[in-house]
Amino acid sequence: YPDIDYGVTFLPGKDSGWSSFAGGDNFVVTKGTTKLPVVKEFLDFAYSLEGQTILAKYGSLPVRGDIAKEALKDLDPRYQVAAEAMTKGKTPYSVVFNDLINSANGPWTQMINEVFFGDDVDGAIANAQETMQSIIDQAPQK
Repeated sequence: YPDIDYGVTFLPGKDSGWSSFAGGDNFVVTKGTTKLPVVKEFLDFAYSLEGQTILAKYGSLPVRGDIAKEALKDLDPRYQVAAEAMTKGKTPYSVVFNDLINSANGPWTQMINEVFFGDDVDGAIANAQETMQSIIDQAPQK
């Protein structure tokens, strides 16, 4: 939908300012691989400015903050907001993280659907917060 004009901004912070979530996937190499030099060469490329620029061109945010601005320079400037948000991003630790955030039926996904496809944004957020707190309260204590 290239004709849709929309803005991008930060998530509001709990008390003031803004907040951000950052998380992602891991890259794993099995012990004893005979291809370690090739893996290292690939990773060197993937984390280079050229590699980060290619990844950004196809929808991934740069993971290197020191070159993010340069990697995104030829793309939609709204990507810069997301890259800046990553500088402050945290991944919260919780034994129920998957239940809260990653579950296709969890409160995060339900909230996103209600916000974009419903008509009560504030209610969707309040409901998600209440449901998340309930899941956290029932979690095993570590």
